[in-house]
Amino acid sequence: MSKLINDYPFLFPSNFNKEDVSWVIPHQASLKAINAYHEYGKFEKDRIINIVSKTGNCVAASMPMALVTAIKDGRVKRGDLLFWKGHVAMVHDVGHILHANAHAMAVTLEPINDAIERIENSGDGPIIAHKRLKG
Repeated sequence: MSKLINDYPFLFPSNFNKEDVSWVIPHQASLKAINAYHEYGKFEKDRIINIVSKTGNCVAASMPMALVTAIKDGRVKRGDLLFWKGHVAMVHDVGHILHANAHAMAVTLEPINDAIERIENSGDGPIIAHKRLKG
């Protein structure tokens, strides 16, 4: 990991902090786990996507379901940027992201659910940030 950080420092900006995060989209395991982002991470409750009361724990599908909910209700919009550890993608529409990725070794338009599941299963974890371009 340190070689990756040294070779590609722009993927891991040192000045990145929680105020830079528009939305936190955690795994929807339990209300207690989601509330931990507020209690321990000090994120504002209204910036944490929480669908667990509507869906329960849907295991691997919970993060894509939470993201799609946030897109459908307008919190995440076309053109927004989503960040994972070492990844960034642009929201294209309710079900797709434009994503430069090593999996395809290309820039691809791919289903959000597939990308989230593949990235999390590869060990790069959940989405860590969401940004809206201003202009």
